[in-house]
Amino acid sequence: MKFSTASVTKHTRVSIWPTPLCLAILAMILVTITLYLDHHYVFIYLKTQLDDLISSVAARDVLSVISTAIITITSVTFSITVLILSIASNQLGPRLIPNFMRQRTTQLVLGLFIGTFIYTILTLFSMGFQSEHFSMPLLSIATAILLSIICFFVLIYFIHFVCHAIDVDNVLNLLASELSENINHQYPCKQQNNDTSTSLHTMVNDDNNITAAVKNQNKYTLTATNDGYLQFVNYKELCSLAKKHDLILNIEIAAGKFILTDSSLMIVYSDNKLNDHLISNLESCFLLGKRRSSIQDIEFTFEQISEVAVRALSPGINAPYVAIHCIDRIIQGLALLREKTMHSHIIFDDEQTARIYRKVSGYSDFVETAFSRFRQQMVSDLAVSIHAIKALNCLSTLKLPTGLRNAVTKQAEMIYDDVSNHDHTRADREDLDTAYNDFLASNKQPIP
Repeated sequence: MKFSTASVTKHTRVSIWPTPLCLAILAMILVTITLYLDHHYVFIYLKTQLDDLISSVAARDVLSVISTAIITITSVTFSITVLILSIASNQLGPRLIPNFMRQRTTQLVLGLFIGTFIYTILTLFSMGFQSEHFSMPLLSIATAILLSIICFFVLIYFIHFVCHAIDVDNVLNLLASELSENINHQYPCKQQNNDTSTSLHTMVNDDNNITAAVKNQNKYTLTATNDGYLQFVNYKELCSLAKKHDLILNIEIAAGKFILTDSSLMIVYSDNKLNDHLISNLESCFLLGKRRSSIQDIEFTFEQISEVAVRALSPGINAPYVAIHCIDRIIQGLALLREKTMHSHIIFDDEQTARIYRKVSGYSDFVETAFSRFRQQMVSDLAVSIHAIKALNCLSTLKLPTGLRNAVTKQAEMIYDDVSNHDHTRADREDLDTAYNDFLASNKQPIP
């Protein structure tokens, strides 16, 4: 599979097992080293002085107590982790579970406990092979005791970490950080977009017609081999293959969309017949998964923040200030997008030949995704609606691209229209009108 390092790293971080597995392997390596030192160095120099320091039975008892205690706190840690996932699923939305699973702290804590347990068990097992030439693994026992003490303090820290992890403000901070990271990774800054050689974001005329480009070339349709969400497209590899074999590619589905088996994934235009090896290479550039991913799908992170807001306004939770914080984070992400250059529908190779035509998201898509479902729910809470208009007004005071400004204006108008259709007291109505009139004044539009 020809996927970028970023995509592989992202999927590894979502899984909870890689870090504990690595630490378990390190524990086995460590116990091998300490036993070797015990046998060849510590045994030689300390046997005469410390031979009677601890008996074999006492050593086994200590290691048994350590292993029992470690496996107990490991089970407690797993229970706490499951509790976090349950709270996140019920109150914040099930799609936020991967965000908790890839938090490094949880993985490291579980890995440390499992590694310590494995180390202690292997040390205890090695004591069954004692002989007159190898009496007591003092260094290994001391290391096991030290690791158990470390685990005790780590457990205290983990409980502290859990108390912060389930706080909704920290969850929103985590989502906002991920959104900013993905935006910075996927979209270049406008002042940095000067390279016209192999950049995938080269500014081109999107009015170019693919029909004119392909002329009389043969048309081949590549279909999906299984169901799933399109998580990642390796545009760099596709562009390289298209140039090498003189192809023109038309990708018919955007990242984040769901595709069915045998549905059209991409249309390939070529003067020559495609061989099986080339088809396999083209198909390997598409990654399908069981769930959406934010690797190339910025809208997904906006949806996650919006989902938290929608749940906060539900009758069962009724936390309007959480929804207000969600609005602030959405505006933060939109403000970051104003500094970026949106992806082009056409990707050129280094010879400025159009190679890939694709579907991309624009400013209006991001704004609509962030507010569409949220807007329908915020109608029930006037304070949230007023804050949304004020936040959009704050965003509109910045220097915005035309597309983003139009999308923000449209969204503020829809929020105002939806809320205006409900009955409010005179004071509430005045607050709503004041917020919307301020928005219109900032955008220099006629006040109704």
